[in-house]
Amino acid sequence: MAKDRTEQSEHKNTQNTEKFRIAPPGFRWRTLYFLPFVLDFFASLATVFMPVLVGRIIDLHSSGLSTQAYQAIMILAGVIAYLCLVEFLGWGLTFRVVARIERDWRLYISHLIDRAPHRDPGALIAILNKDARALSQMWQPMILAFSAVGVTSLGTWQLWTISPLIALVALTGLIVTMITLTWVSKLIEKHSDAFRETVSVSTSRASDIASSIRTILGLGAQKRMMVHYGQAAQDVYSSQIRLESVQTWSYATRNLLVGTVTWLAVVLALRGAAPEGTWLTDIPAGQLVTIVGLIGTLTGPIWSVEMLLMSWRNARVAYKRVVRLKREIADASSAASPPAPQGAHTARVLVPSGTGAVHYINPRCAGISAQEYAETLVQKLRDDSQGDNHRILLSEPTPIIFAGTLSEHLTLGRGTLTRDEMVDLLKITDSEEIAIRLGGRDPESYVKSALSSEGTNLSGGQRQRLALARALAQRADTLVLTEPLNSVDEPSQKFILNQLEERAGQPGVLAHIERIYIVSTTMEVERRLKAGELDG
Repeated sequence: MAKDRTEQSEHKNTQNTEKFRIAPPGFRWRTLYFLPFVLDFFASLATVFMPVLVGRIIDLHSSGLSTQAYQAIMILAGVIAYLCLVEFLGWGLTFRVVARIERDWRLYISHLIDRAPHRDPGALIAILNKDARALSQMWQPMILAFSAVGVTSLGTWQLWTISPLIALVALTGLIVTMITLTWVSKLIEKHSDAFRETVSVSTSRASDIASSIRTILGLGAQKRMMVHYGQAAQDVYSSQIRLESVQTWSYATRNLLVGTVTWLAVVLALRGAAPEGTWLTDIPAGQLVTIVGLIGTLTGPIWSVEMLLMSWRNARVAYKRVVRLKREIADASSAASPPAPQGAHTARVLVPSGTGAVHYINPRCAGISAQEYAETLVQKLRDDSQGDNHRILLSEPTPIIFAGTLSEHLTLGRGTLTRDEMVDLLKITDSEEIAIRLGGRDPESYVKSALSSEGTNLSGGQRQRLALARALAQRADTLVLTEPLNSVDEPSQKFILNQLEERAGQPGVLAHIERIYIVSTTMEVERRLKAGELDG
């Protein structure tokens, strides 16, 4: 026991030391990716130099030095040309790097999900889409924040040459603003994680109801479920408002501090006297333009830091979820054996014995639903086959049909099938007439026919038959089918079940299947169970 606790403590400490990272493990960093840092740094210096150059042009022109003023204008045109080049080259490369980081995060997370224990689909979708994007979006603010160092340094120095007091006020205000925004960001992060979880759960609940609308309408439960949907939609709205409300504190703080600093700097810049009734400032007109431009430019680093803090906050929350997913996989793989299925009905679920490849089960005998029975049966089968390379698959009672061709549907999860194998699967599941209706009589054509998302161009029974064909194509030794034919007419049920009994485990397209367990409450299954009892 003490040893186990020590190992668990070491495992926990290892997890806690995992550091934040922008790119996923295995991402290939190249020197070219860092070129935008250099380009944008000099672009920021050029941006700071522009107000100084404009003020210089005004002073030269006012002094009658038109030739030098013209030369300064040409330098200004060159600065603008460089800024355009940076936008085209530097930021073009930046967007490509961000896209590659996001792509690799998606691939990395999808690999984790493939090995993850059962989790809420809504949470997995959030990790795969939103969190992958949040992590990749850190790259651009980092470039801006790096450039902000140059803006702050050069801008402060330029102000110092004009008025040390104004430079000191501007720099102090900049530092205070950044420190305050960092403090506010930490407070917001504590609330953001909880609010994002609420948004994710509420969105998942609403999405589940929306995607199941056909089943809901078929059951006549639309009124009650639409009330639930309305409540879920309201929960999403409330959660998003709470999330955004904590964000606005950062914006309000930024505007208050920047406004205060700007006001003080302008007041100091306009100091002067009115000896003859006309106010004359201590600073020349051209330099006043420079000061105003520099103060406006120095608000850029504040915005850059704020963007970096916001992206950092979002990325940290996203990375926590990825790490949590990794820990779940590590915990599941390090366990000596999977936990036994819980619940009072576990003892009532039996693994059917006897000869033959196809076994029928009526879940009513155990007093539970077909889904509960099937899930518990699969867990028992997996417990019994531990250590063996025995693949067990569980079908869903309401299978999803994805948009694509019929060929893509049948090979989903399998990889490849010959045309003859696809035709054979369609015949076994009495689905060839569906394929002919979709694409004509030529198999070469109908395997390329299109299925719409969620099978909207199919009836309920047709969706079930095609889903069964897809399940039979999988490289599985054992299949547990949950109500696979409850929407199919009885003649088709009899034909399909006869085909399964005759061909499962025999040479041909179903040779790989050793056992099929059909958990169903249909009349045809009940008749076959009774017939089996009489034969016994």
